[in-house]
Amino acid sequence: MSTIQRVWHAIYPTDDEHKWMPLIWLPFMMWFFIDPYWKHAGLRHWTWNTLAGLFFIYLYMQAFSRPRRVKYVCIALMLLMAIIFLPINTGAVGFLIYSAAAIGFNPKLRWVLPLLGVDIAILLFYAHRLHIDLASWVSFLLLIILVGFGNHHWAAKECAKQELRLANDEIEHLAKVAERERIARDLHDVLGHTLSLITLKSELARKLVDRDPERAKQEMQDVENASRAALTDVREAIRGYRSDGIFAELARAAGLLLVTVHGLSRFGDGFTIRHFAL
Repeated sequence: MSTIQRVWHAIYPTDDEHKWMPLIWLPFMMWFFIDPYWKHAGLRHWTWNTLAGLFFIYLYMQAFSRPRRVKYVCIALMLLMAIIFLPINTGAVGFLIYSAAAIGFNPKLRWVLPLLGVDIAILLFYAHRLHIDLASWVSFLLLIILVGFGNHHWAAKECAKQELRLANDEIEHLAKVAERERIARDLHDVLGHTLSLITLKSELARKLVDRDPERAKQEMQDVENASRAALTDVREAIRGYRSDGIFAELARAAGLLLVTVHGLSRFGDGFTIRHFAL
């Protein structure tokens, strides 16, 4: 990150996808900055006026990018600056409109209404004190209301969209977890009895290898066939394809059981059956 980017991020620390929206209205601050020109003010007045305007822009940007507590402090300072500068700079009426924009950028109406009420009260007070003509202060009043409630509506809509996005992400996560559990259950169902059969027939073949090599060879062939069948079942389970139904599964399990019993009966009583569970 370059130095300019670090400085910019310190002034406006947000990565929101709509972060440029509050900034597109800043050119209207020009009325505050050029007010000393109409009054033929001196250099000192120009300097302080410019610094005050830049500080207000800083507060405005912080109000849109900082946590709630800092946001409200910035809004309070913006309203205080409006109170201070309205008697000496007519462009400071824009401070009230910018403040309304920051106030409205909140999805909770219970916070928006009282702060907008303070903003409007300041406008009405100075409209009476400074004898602002009716058309002008009514226009400013409508701007404050429209900007404030417009930003509130947009913030509430964005908040609902974010909540919906989070809910969808949670649903997607739960679906992935459920799918993993389903695959685990499928693999357990598919491999459980097959691996038990392989283990039993392997032990049988080991015991037969000395007394009946041909029979041991046949048992190992059965182990190979069962392993290939298990591999096919695993691939089908992973693809999401199950067997032809519970009856087909029962018939298949019965067939494997008959093969196992047949092998054990041919070996005789010298073999001890063990139970293997996965």
